[in-house]
Amino acid sequence: MTALGPVLAGTQILVTAQRRADDLSLALGRRGASVTQAASLGVESHIDEDTLLAQTRQIIATGADVVVVTTGIGFRGWLDTAEAAGLGHELVEALGAMRIVARGPKARGALQAAGLVPDWVAESETSAEIADFLVAEGVRGLSIAVQHHGAGDDGLEKRLAAAGGRPFGLVVYRWGPPPDPAAVERSVVDAAAGAYDAVVFTSAPGAAAWLGTVDRIGVTDELRRLEKDRRVTLAAVGHVTADPLRNAGFDPLLPERARLGALVRSLVMYLGDASASVPTVAGDLRVRATAATLEHTVLPVSPSGLSILRALAREPGSVRSREELAGRPAGGVRRSTFSRGRGGPAAGGRRTAHRADRRQARLPTRAAGGRMTISLVATSHGTDVPAAREAITALVDAVRIASPHLDVREAFVDVQLPRVDTAVDLVDGLAVIVPLLLAPGFHVRVDVRQAADRDWVVAARTLGADDRLTQVMLRRLAEAGVTPDDIVVLGAAGSTDVLALQSCERAARLLGAAWGAPVRVGHVGGSGTPIAEVVRDVSAMGRRVAVARL
Repeated sequence: MTALGPVLAGTQILVTAQRRADDLSLALGRRGASVTQAASLGVESHIDEDTLLAQTRQIIATGADVVVVTTGIGFRGWLDTAEAAGLGHELVEALGAMRIVARGPKARGALQAAGLVPDWVAESETSAEIADFLVAEGVRGLSIAVQHHGAGDDGLEKRLAAAGGRPFGLVVYRWGPPPDPAAVERSVVDAAAGAYDAVVFTSAPGAAAWLGTVDRIGVTDELRRLEKDRRVTLAAVGHVTADPLRNAGFDPLLPERARLGALVRSLVMYLGDASASVPTVAGDLRVRATAATLEHTVLPVSPSGLSILRALAREPGSVRSREELAGRPAGGVRRSTFSRGRGGPAAGGRRTAHRADRRQARLPTRAAGGRMTISLVATSHGTDVPAAREAITALVDAVRIASPHLDVREAFVDVQLPRVDTAVDLVDGLAVIVPLLLAPGFHVRVDVRQAADRDWVVAARTLGADDRLTQVMLRRLAEAGVTPDDIVVLGAAGSTDVLALQSCERAARLLGAAWGAPVRVGHVGGSGTPIAEVVRDVSAMGRRVAVARL
């Protein structure tokens, strides 16, 4: 298999950039990768277009002694603005008669695309190198136009002015907040859970912003541990972009040249044929974040089976006991808990301690016919309300009927028993926790996460926000006789967890988009706006209010 084939098959790659994210995703996708985009920063273009055009006309009329181009996207944006105002051709002609300094190959490429040749290029892609170069040559009395990059002035104008120059800034775009903050938070949580093989960065501000979210959520140690174990690779387009990652204690992958194409080639080589593999008689086996591949062909392996493969692949050829593969100490009891004896408690079976199986390693228990035993642990909050208990039990029973090949069990995070950690410890094979919860709040971050911290357990995501839940709420609104003339409020149980509150807001946006009018969220408890207050506010509009329950 060569680097031209689908050598990234089975890999999950996160792209944190907004600029040229589609180009990067397309290039990686052609090699077989599944790419997720979650821009850690947005780009706010044309902050003050009137000022920019006034400066452009001044440059065309009187010129500048030096023009500093710091970014390719910024220069192209400047030309686009001038072109829209009918000044594009004049600007290019005027720049052709001036001395141009470019900050790195991207800026040079944008200049060359416009038919302009820079007099000098800062190969380090830093404004500090430009300042050193110009100050050493002498800038006293010179008029210097500086096209700023997204982070604004980084001290270049200050140094040039201190040396006697007359710099002025051209602001074409600036970094702004991420277009979808919730997507960034999900990407961080997923990365810390080992869901990605690589996280890609194309700008230092973007890397710093993503790491800021990592720190705020509190998963820095988890991410460092994954990188140390070579389960995730942080990749940066160049040394400048890599600085925030290095300062945070990471060791990013860097291409030989600070170009997007070189970054793609580095990822293809590092995650492709050069990545860690286990030689087998059928070819090279690779265990990725969410898949296993044989000669770059994805294998049909369940998440739990993947966990077993990962454990075995760490020491190819070694013999592992069943307890080791399941995360239990040989000769002891798994996490000081007990599993069911034959027949289980419901059938009168007694509880017995798990003892070590010292025979040669074998994968988890298989049922009759050779199928692997997989338990789906449907985990809800728990309640004292009989009708609510019956509704949850009916849902779990429906899952049992729809999935007869699964061992479906019921568990809870509060109020009722068994608790989810006990339920997964009673499983004989592999366990998949499916939270019957609508938002990733406290119980997901604590109870579910702790229960899933076992080698034989994985956890799925929460149920919402989701288009299918939106359709259920729309159907219930229609059944209740709600009309487009009514105001709809989304009612939520409430939480003090930021991610849970944001999930409710996403659910409200989905419902509003489907309903055709804005939908506000009201909370029964927690730190969100109380539902009584929301209903009171919207009732002032003189229309009937309908509450859709989440």
